[in-house]
Order: sequence, then C-alpha cells, then structure tokens
Amino acid sequence: MAASPEFDRSSAELIAAGRFLSDRGWVPTTSGNFSARLSDGGLALTVSGRHKGRLMPADILLPDAEGRSLDERHPSAETALRHAEAFELLFECEMRLRSCP
Repeated sequence: MAASPEFDRSSAELIAAGRFLSDRGWVPTTSGNFSARLSDGGLALTVSGRHKGRLMPADILLPDAEGRSLDERHPSAETALRHAEAFELLFECEMRLRSCP
C-alpha cells in the first residue's frame, strides 16, 4: 500500500485538526490519537507519542489492512483496531479525533 494524494490531503487535515485542538487546550501534548478514513478503506493514523499540536507529515502513517505499521513507526496499541471499528460502524464518518485530557 503506497501513500497517495488522498493520504497527503488527509494527513494535512489531521495536522490542522491537531493544531486547532491543541491551541484550545483540548488535546494535551501527546495524548489521544487521530485518524481519517481513505476512500479505498485504508486509514491515515497518527503515530504514537507525537504532540498533537506539532504534528508533521512524518507523524501520520498508513497501516496495512490489519492496522499494522508498514515501517518502524507505530500507532498506539489499540488505535488501529478501535479506529477501524468506529469507521465500520459509522459509515459516514470520515475522521476520528480522540483526546485524552
């Protein structure tokens, strides 16, 4: 699975959401995790341990169909599974932003 223009757009949206939420104190530092559903059923996920207000493109990963990282970066342990389940249940949901204040 390779990154695409859609993945790049979704990454930019996740980065913008992280800055917006962080600027308001709604997502403290590295807590929470964000994801976006891609049209092919894939996910764009934030990498574990990253400050959500300072996300960069390298902080968004594209996992395989089972939610496993395709490189050395990893989402939090439960992230891929929970986000995939949420998108499966919420058909019209395109983005999931989870904060742990």
